[in-house]
Amino acid sequence: MLTYPLEKRGKTPIYRYLYQCIRDDIIAGNLAKGTKLPSKRELAQNLNVSVITIQNAYEELQIEGYITSVERRGFFVLHDESGIPVIPHQSGITTQDQNKPTEKITKTPLTKDFNAENAVTPIIADLTGKNCLRQDFPYASWARTVRSILKEDPPELLKGPPSKGLPVLRNAIANHLWAYRGIAADPEHIVVGSGAEHLYGLIVTLLGRNLLYATEDPGYQKFCKLLNNHGADVVAVPIDRDGLRCDKLNKVAADVVHLSPAHHFPTGTVMTLGRRRELLNWAHADHTKRWLIEDDYDCELRLRGRPVSTLYALNQGRQVIYMNTFSCTLSPGMRIAYLVLPNELVDIYHELCDYYTCTVPVLEQLTLARFIDEGDFGRHINRSRTAGRHRRTRLLQLIRRSPLIDLASIDEKDAGLHFLLRLHGNFTADDRENLRQASRQKGIAINFLDDYRRPKDRLLHYSNDCPLTIVINYSNLEPDLYEPTITDLTQTIREVATRSPSHQDLVR
Repeated sequence: MLTYPLEKRGKTPIYRYLYQCIRDDIIAGNLAKGTKLPSKRELAQNLNVSVITIQNAYEELQIEGYITSVERRGFFVLHDESGIPVIPHQSGITTQDQNKPTEKITKTPLTKDFNAENAVTPIIADLTGKNCLRQDFPYASWARTVRSILKEDPPELLKGPPSKGLPVLRNAIANHLWAYRGIAADPEHIVVGSGAEHLYGLIVTLLGRNLLYATEDPGYQKFCKLLNNHGADVVAVPIDRDGLRCDKLNKVAADVVHLSPAHHFPTGTVMTLGRRRELLNWAHADHTKRWLIEDDYDCELRLRGRPVSTLYALNQGRQVIYMNTFSCTLSPGMRIAYLVLPNELVDIYHELCDYYTCTVPVLEQLTLARFIDEGDFGRHINRSRTAGRHRRTRLLQLIRRSPLIDLASIDEKDAGLHFLLRLHGNFTADDRENLRQASRQKGIAINFLDDYRRPKDRLLHYSNDCPLTIVINYSNLEPDLYEPTITDLTQTIREVATRSPSHQDLVR
């Protein structure tokens, strides 16, 4: 039975450490080609870890060609000593040097331009949500779908895709929208593109650069930057617990509003039905031509209940541009997003953009279409929601049982894979940046609520009435790292608090 010293892994996730250990044993010849590995359950029991941890380690070994699985027989070593280089995981000794006495390594002296103070600490716990966990992507079913399409050799693979995207994908998206969001979308109104950033540029092309665009504050700052780069002006409108404030919107003379009513990022606010109706009335007031851009970015990952009705459905598609992406549900690396255009903009699209070639590769479009049509996407969403609920429950329980709960309060709306951590006590903008840097030195990447406001609106002083707030996005945090991350974050907050007399109540 394979046995490895898990206590020596440091902060490396268990599955990654096991992958490294087994890989090194295979390369060193300790596990010869054809050797049968223990079953996932047997190895999990032997090492006292979860079966999913072993599964993740085995999957990574399979992907890199070190082992293979035989149906109903198990996992077998596949490596044939073909010269794959050794990447030592702990000792720094290659396979060829394992029988030699350990030599003292001479360190390169630090230069004047590089020293320990400016050395970059690798990120171990990323709480900014820029990526997803490896085990969350449906590798097996996605690979099976890709293989089946390549085997069929469809003629579309050798042709340039139409500007809106392949009809088969647009039909699949339309069916998905009806099933999950109650949107009756005509596939001819759907436009597929390589990520939200590309589609924002397309929206400016359709609506024009001379309009005044509004966005939520705090909100998606990348939208502001992208529109500014396209020559358009953007104004920020504050939100409250009901959503974007229409009384403030009426004072800025905006023509277009970008918002995420089903689950606002980063606050998690779900816009009330009354506020939605106010927005729709604003769009139709005085027969003016105003537009709403409804970003429904993670509607499928609502962890409890069904998401509320969309503005697009409430307004029957008039003056509302609906947009969504597969970055949250599948992977940020997928780079597939889509728009649902109102009737009037479909005609403008044909006039201005029909000469475009869709920016998403044909193979990915065909794969995603079949992935949706055959039910794999729906099953993946259900698994993701179940896993998300378990992770959220565990993480919140650990925080509430830790000293961190004495330093901060949790604000979470039960709507997605992030929540807010509002710190107690008085802080300054300098404290905020000190906390960011101190966390970074411990390998923790964090964002604050103020990072999603316009620079001029970021607070200079924080109090109990207006607390310094960390956005905790745990979509990219290994469950094995929950406890050490909470411990390190607690210690970091205490360290920053001790530097100011006004924080002494937090460190007693």
